[in-house]
Amino acid sequence: MEAFEQVSGFWTNKNKSMATLINCYDVELQLTIDVFGYTIEPFPCRYLGLPLSISRLYQSEEQPIVDATAICIPT
Repeated sequence: MEAFEQVSGFWTNKNKSMATLINCYDVELQLTIDVFGYTIEPFPCRYLGLPLSISRLYQSEEQPIVDATAICIPT
């Protein structure tokens, strides 16, 4: 990450960053924490406010997203 930051000029805010590992062992989990220093968030999780899941979402989970999007679409 430090090399990426130096080359790109972008900086990572580790206090706001999280890692979500899917189907990993404790050793991989600890390695991720040691290398990146991020907080680990369990899966399923939210990305940019949207729920991420490997299974289909229920309508009750999708409806707020649909409603918020519908407001932005002109009639």
